[in-house]
Amino acid sequence: MSSSGCRDHGSGIACSGGMSGRGGAFDADYYALAIPDRGFQNIGASLVKTDVQQKPLDGSGWLGKVMAGLVLGAALASGLLGVLGLLFHADAQFKTVTSQLLRWFPGPVWGLLVAFSFLFRSSRQAWLVLALLNGSVWALFFLLHGLMA
Repeated sequence: MSSSGCRDHGSGIACSGGMSGRGGAFDADYYALAIPDRGFQNIGASLVKTDVQQKPLDGSGWLGKVMAGLVLGAALASGLLGVLGLLFHADAQFKTVTSQLLRWFPGPVWGLLVAFSFLFRSSRQAWLVLALLNGSVWALFFLLHGLMA
């Protein structure tokens, strides 16, 4: 590999401007392929770049995101607990393996939902996505409850 980060692949030269030493990760902004007939082309740029600019992840709206994770995450974890309880035919016996798994299931799921709620681009998106997930999980719960009754 040369000092410029380019390699010859026989049909062209692959260059990774500034990407050498980073494990060869593909990035359309840095990776170009030199094809002898057509010059340099950005590989994958048409697939990656869009006309719509996405808002970058930042710390704004953190209160709305954490509230969405706390409120809707608790409801979603409870709904998933109900669905799994119906599917496993859980009963009120505390010493069975199924009951113990279901007993400890909601806490970690709720914590993960709160943590992952920060990955949404806005608090509005967090509330919307978690509300849609809640609706689908609870609809599944009531559907299964009706079918199993």
